Amino acid sequence: MTQARDLADLGTAGGLVLIEKKTVAQGSASTTAFDFTNCFSSTYDLYQVYFDITRNGSSAAVHLFASFSNANTRLTNDVVGMSTFDQAAGSTNGKSVYQSSDGVHQLAGTISSSGNGNYRGIARIHNTLSTTTANQITGNLVMNQQDTSDVDSVWRETFVSADESDDLSGTSTDILFGIIEGVGDGTNVLFSATQAPVFGTVSIFGIKGV
Repeated sequence: MTQARDLADLGTAGGLVLIEKKTVAQGSASTTAFDFTNCFSSTYDLYQVYFDITRNGSSAAVHLFASFSNANTRLTNDVVGMSTFDQAAGSTNGKSVYQSSDGVHQLAGTISSSGNGNYRGIARIHNTLSTTTANQITGNLVMNQQDTSDVDSVWRETFVSADESDDLSGTSTDILFGIIEGVGDGTNVLFSATQAPVFGTVSIFGIKGV
C-alpha cells in the first residue's frame, strides 16, 4: 500500500490529517498569530489541535482562550467552561470556572503577568458544523507559569469549554487561539479584554469516522 493511500485511509478511518500548521517566530508575535480561517468543514467529524503558545512579554493577559467565527464573522455565543489544575512538585491543586457572553472560550490559566508564560498541549474541537449541538472544546496541557525551568511554575491542567446549548448563532468555519485578560471565578469575560501578542506553533488536524 502506498504512502498516499495510507494517508487517504487515515482520512476516512479515524486517523489524523493535517489541515493547517502555523509557526510564528517571537519577532512576529501578534494577537492574531494563530487565527485560522476555513479550517472546519464537512470533510471531518472532529478536530484535534496541538499547540505550543507563548506570550511575548509581560501583560495583564494571563489566560489561554479560543474564539470561533463563521466566514470571518466572530460568533458571540454565551460560553461556559472550567479547568482543573495540579502543580508539579507541589501540593497545590484546584478548579477554575469560566463564563463569557461574548464567545470567549477560556481554556486555562493563570500564567504570571510578567515574563513569557507558555501553554503546551492538545485540544479536541467538537460540533463545529452542527446547528443543533453547541461547539465544545476539551483537552489537557502543561502550563509554564513563568519563563523559567523552576518546577514550582509548572502546572498540569485539563479543560472543557462549551457554547450554551440554547445559543446557537451559527456554525463555525474559523478559530482564533490567543491569550486574554480572563478570570477564573466565573466573571463575564468579553473579547474586548486585553489580549497579548503570542508566538509558537499550532497545528490543526481533522479526524473522520468518529
